[in-house]
Amino acid sequence: MSKKQFVQNDNNMAIAYYRFSSHAQNEQSIDQQRELAEKYAEEHGLTIVKEYPDEALSGRDDTRPQYQLMLSEIKTIKPAVLILWKTDRLGRDRYDLLIAKKIIRDAGCSIECVAEPFLDPNDPTSIFIEGMLDAQAEYYSANLTQNVMRGLNFNAKNCYYNGVKVFGYTTEDLPITGKGGRHKKVYALDPVTSPVVRRVFEDFAKGKPLQEIIDDLNNQGLRTTKGGLFNPNGLRHILMNRMYLGEYHYGGVVVPDGVPRIIPDDLFEEVQKRFVLNKHKPKAPEARNLEATEPRFWLTGKLFCGECKESMQGISGTSKSGRIHYYYVCKNHRKHKCKLKPVRKEFIEWTVIEILREFLSDQGNLASLAVDVSEYAKRMHSDDTYLKSLQAELAQAKKEIKNIVDAIKQGLVSKALQESLTELETKQDALSDAIDTEKAKLALANNDYGIKHYFEMYAKADFEDDETRRLIFEYFIDKIYVFEDKLIVDMFYSENHVEVSLDAFLASEEYAKESIKDLKFNKGAVFDQNADRSTNSNPIGAICFSWIFYLDNSYEMFVLNCL
Repeated sequence: MSKKQFVQNDNNMAIAYYRFSSHAQNEQSIDQQRELAEKYAEEHGLTIVKEYPDEALSGRDDTRPQYQLMLSEIKTIKPAVLILWKTDRLGRDRYDLLIAKKIIRDAGCSIECVAEPFLDPNDPTSIFIEGMLDAQAEYYSANLTQNVMRGLNFNAKNCYYNGVKVFGYTTEDLPITGKGGRHKKVYALDPVTSPVVRRVFEDFAKGKPLQEIIDDLNNQGLRTTKGGLFNPNGLRHILMNRMYLGEYHYGGVVVPDGVPRIIPDDLFEEVQKRFVLNKHKPKAPEARNLEATEPRFWLTGKLFCGECKESMQGISGTSKSGRIHYYYVCKNHRKHKCKLKPVRKEFIEWTVIEILREFLSDQGNLASLAVDVSEYAKRMHSDDTYLKSLQAELAQAKKEIKNIVDAIKQGLVSKALQESLTELETKQDALSDAIDTEKAKLALANNDYGIKHYFEMYAKADFEDDETRRLIFEYFIDKIYVFEDKLIVDMFYSENHVEVSLDAFLASEEYAKESIKDLKFNKGAVFDQNADRSTNSNPIGAICFSWIFYLDNSYEMFVLNCL
């Protein structure tokens, strides 16, 4: 059976398809391709009735929107000619090209290229040449991909910049030895945003909610590397990015100490632990589209079943009268694997607060706490790098505001300018507030008044305030184990929060009873007020102490030396 001959539509209508990929292609740009197509049409007595431009799309992608639209409309339009700059504009996959050209020619449309010779689809020689051009188009793409990947892998192994922007870093030129003055870009610390990264890690490690950090960043006018607002997913990526530990990452290549470090190991690990802890916490009511009056189960993440050691989570139940009751329940109990009954939320949270109140009522403990927290604040806030970055941002905002105001004075008034001015003024106010806050922290950290401030703050701690309660709870409480007749509250007080398992504590309980006898609440037994606190740690190791709270309202405390 002989091959069907191509028959061209008998009219002077033409369509034109333009494309450029993401690579720099000056002569193949859309405007230049259009100019050449229009000139070709004029020379050949054709009228371009429709154009199909695909911008920054690879020729190996057959889902290009304008490309697909052209193929779907060509039978309806019935043009005589499709004008291309070159064959490779239509595609760079020879199989896709075969299918596309069949659809085009079956519609009676001839394919003519401005920069390539005319090929008659009925001529054997043209068929051979066209096959070679299609193969060449695919070869170019495959070869380019191979060369690009080779270059990217070389760059990665040498820790050169591969075009991936990372918040907190900028780039600088590095001379290449023996390459005649050539340079390669490498990552360098951004003096404005790298302190912000450090502050984000510190705030999250201390328990500051993710959304509050996001709001602070956006209100201060800070933007992501793509110029957008910060969001939860983006901030999680920052907080989990090991590049801030100095690790260069690209593809499967990892080079330790390949970039300047921003975050120390211990802070990074603290943040990862915080993510694990938060994973087991229930979402806030507003995040679950519930009424904001629904209570928060703030013990979740540190509350465990004493029987099976599984975590306990918040639930609610409605009584026959329609009243809603809230409980903490063992995760295994819900799976019918544990017999520990649910405990009332109000009761257990009140118990923990009372233990914290009793602990803070001791003047010696309170003084020790104030000294240590003040020392911690000095370490965290005595560095003014973050303040300087805020001040640099403010100076830039003021400069941009001045430029817009000057433009308006000269009569250049537009809606875009007014919107930019409003946005910059909002940014300026947010930065000014942040700078005032940071200055106050620095003043407090570098003044003995800080000790008095923290002493008074904890002495009058308002446990009804969510933030105050959270700070105290996170600082003192390690774990809480729930039994049918008692609670075991493990508390720590050390720079290094040593984890003590329930098994370890119970194994030492008889020893503690023999050593301390039936010691009831002894306010003087927790800390040695004369201990050396210059390093903010106990000289004999981390002091861990546990309260056993019995349902008859009696207390017992056991002190363990957790080396």
